[in-house]
Amino acid sequence: MTDVVKTARYAAIYALGVFLNRAVSFIMLPIYTRFLTPEDYGVIELLTMTVDVFGMIAGVGLTAAVFKFYYQYEDREKRNQVISTISILLAIFYFIAGSIGFGMSDFLGGIILNGSIESTFYFRIIFITFFLQAFIEIPFIFIMAQQRPFFYVSTSTGKLALQLGLNIYLVVILDMGVLGVLYSGLLSSLIIGSVLMVYTYNQVGFAFSKNLAKAVIFFGAPFIVSNICDFVLTFSDRYFLKAYADLNVVGIYSLGYKLGFVLWMFPIQPILNIWGPQRFEIARKPDVLETNYRVFFFYNVLIISVALCISLFSHDLFRIMSAPGFWGAYQIVPLIMIAYIIQAWTAFGNFGVMYSGKTKYIALGTAVAAASIILFSFILIPPFHALGAALATIFAFMIRFFIIFYYSQKEFPLTLPWGKCVTILSIAAAAYLLSYVFQQESVMKSIVMNTLFFGMYIGCVLIFPLFTRKEKQVIFNLIIHPLDSIRNRGLKV
Repeated sequence: MTDVVKTARYAAIYALGVFLNRAVSFIMLPIYTRFLTPEDYGVIELLTMTVDVFGMIAGVGLTAAVFKFYYQYEDREKRNQVISTISILLAIFYFIAGSIGFGMSDFLGGIILNGSIESTFYFRIIFITFFLQAFIEIPFIFIMAQQRPFFYVSTSTGKLALQLGLNIYLVVILDMGVLGVLYSGLLSSLIIGSVLMVYTYNQVGFAFSKNLAKAVIFFGAPFIVSNICDFVLTFSDRYFLKAYADLNVVGIYSLGYKLGFVLWMFPIQPILNIWGPQRFEIARKPDVLETNYRVFFFYNVLIISVALCISLFSHDLFRIMSAPGFWGAYQIVPLIMIAYIIQAWTAFGNFGVMYSGKTKYIALGTAVAAASIILFSFILIPPFHALGAALATIFAFMIRFFIIFYYSQKEFPLTLPWGKCVTILSIAAAAYLLSYVFQQESVMKSIVMNTLFFGMYIGCVLIFPLFTRKEKQVIFNLIIHPLDSIRNRGLKV
């Protein structure tokens, strides 16, 4: 099996697993937007964002270190020790951070949610849930390191079913609003975390290496700065929106951002889940440059096509699935898509600094970008609100990409098909602009029109001299017979 085929097969399976692992909020979208107000949605977003800050500090980059140290060893016992040591560290750090956050709940509720008995209680619940997440993160990464995609999918399916059932019961039947969403997260994390940790320790045993722990912390420490800055990059705009607008705007923007984030969740993250560890193996092979070139090209064809599809139909989707108060969210979706295409380039192009272990450059790039988004937010959010926040995100993501890619190329130069990828992105942008100009009031007419525009995009991409004849045959086979093509190594070109 070629490396490209292996990446495609595993990524397709992980795509389903990641989608199931994250799908609750999207499946629940029609319910959330009818049983929760935009203000409630804004409250949930601010709660989740705030607790994520604690996770970025407590994690100390430990999850990023798993693949790096796991694949350093061929010996199974050493690999098991890596998983066990990192999971113990993560549990300790999450417990400390969760306890601090729990104790600060009253203070956080006052400055973030304007202070109330309910806001304090909300934060206490979410910090307990936060601690339990430590028992889910490492097991899922361990399953990916084992390259057991089918087990990952089955576990994700169970998690989805549990969360979905709890959400429906607590939010719809009991009409508990924000509390129902929080209790659902708490209970599902407790149950799934317990099952996954039992599985993990049955597989790897209970072992802790002080030397390994020091090496892991040293490797991951720069990620603290990077992760905090990444949080500022991704979520600080919500705080600006609350300051310059209100919780309703925060809720609508968060919904649009959530749909835009689908691109990262599916297909970017599934591809990176398998490509992340695999690229360390490929780096030792003579055809490393050719493989990276080919994977990056098809990677872009896929993510840009998915981004355009979601952007074209976002307005129709919101009109079908949500209450009218949320419909304006579609306007920021294509901008968030552009931001996450740039982020996908960063995640692929950071290999040089990851391979060399010079993760300080990731921290540097993210820190500069975080500072820039604050500046852009001050400039763009007061006059443009949600659109200003989305534009600030694009500019900051672009700055981070240029810095990290520059230093990565110094450490491990890659030859990538930038001309072809930018051409495809330009065709997609033109198709969306035509759709925006010719918007239809009728949802059915709009769906038909957007389908035609997407078809025009596909036709233009295939007409332009971007693909070889064999590459076109690969695409046609994937479209007409996707499962057979992957199973029969149809991606071999």
